[in-house]
Amino acid sequence: SSSSSSSSSSSSSSSSSSSSSSSSWSSSSSSSSPGMEVTKIGQSSPVAGTVTVMSVTLAFSTDIPSGSKITLSGLTGSGSAGPVRVDSFSGVFESEGEWNGDVGELVVSVGAGASGGLEGGVVYVLTFELAHGEPESPGKDVEIQASVVDPAFGFLAIDPVVMGGDPQTILGHEDGWKPLYAFVPSTNVSIGQSNFVASAPNMLTITLSLNVDLDAGSKVTLTGLTGTSTGDDSSLGIMTSNGAFGTSGEWTKSSGTLVLTAAGGVVGTTGKTTIKVQLQNGAVARDGTSVTVGYELGVIGGEMLRVDGVGADGDGTLKIFVMSSSSSSSHSSSSSSSSSS
Repeated sequence: SSSSSSSSSSSSSSSSSSSSSSSSWSSSSSSSSPGMEVTKIGQSSPVAGTVTVMSVTLAFSTDIPSGSKITLSGLTGSGSAGPVRVDSFSGVFESEGEWNGDVGELVVSVGAGASGGLEGGVVYVLTFELAHGEPESPGKDVEIQASVVDPAFGFLAIDPVVMGGDPQTILGHEDGWKPLYAFVPSTNVSIGQSNFVASAPNMLTITLSLNVDLDAGSKVTLTGLTGTSTGDDSSLGIMTSNGAFGTSGEWTKSSGTLVLTAAGGVVGTTGKTTIKVQLQNGAVARDGTSVTVGYELGVIGGEMLRVDGVGADGDGTLKIFVMSSSSSSSHSSSSSSSSSS
């Protein structure tokens, strides 16, 4: 899985209104330092094990000359090492930041840019990538401070302040925007069948629950539904609760694969989704099959984030027997499993 960085900058004058979110986080800039007017930070991906793009928005009350240094601290728990690439518009910040992963500190130098530094009252954006190093994290309180080049005194310090941000729910997690907030995607799947009789129609009921929300276009892939006589069908009819996966899925007989595509977004964090699909049992008796589930969570940084091979064992799914004079078809079965990536 991967995410791609992006950079942007705006040149409008800034003013900041103060509004609170959860814990010590604020959706506006901290105002305890007279030299800083806007100090915001956020991230693109809260999924453990991925690379997330940090976006920092800054504005100072006075001009900041080239060569001045901005320090972000508190980014502990990252898996990144060595120098960190910094992207900004027109080179207003140097492209390589000094990263100390042991203490979670990044030092960025102000570049020459078009105006020889940063202009007071202008909003600037810089971005950089960090790898998530913790499986679970509530996010970090990040401080920012600056050392400003001064012709007479060398460097003048702007005292550190705690950065705020713009709250944004990502993949169903309200705090997903917070720097280095992380969680491990997990799924719980149960599969039941209506008919064990060979060559008979068999309605499968798949109940899916996730600890993430799936964006429209995300995919859930069930593999291992072998032993049926249902031929390949790129638009196999399905029924889903609340229309979460539309009205059809992509079916491949040889591998027993059913691909479900989220229609308008699946709210996995608040409930379960039920999918029904009818397959034709094969003519040969069998003990059943194991089903694995992989999924694509959504578009992060312009690329689909894939979680593969996190199977849910559907032990006994598509168990089939051949009717005889002593057989009874009054059977029911369900199989459930949970898995986590």
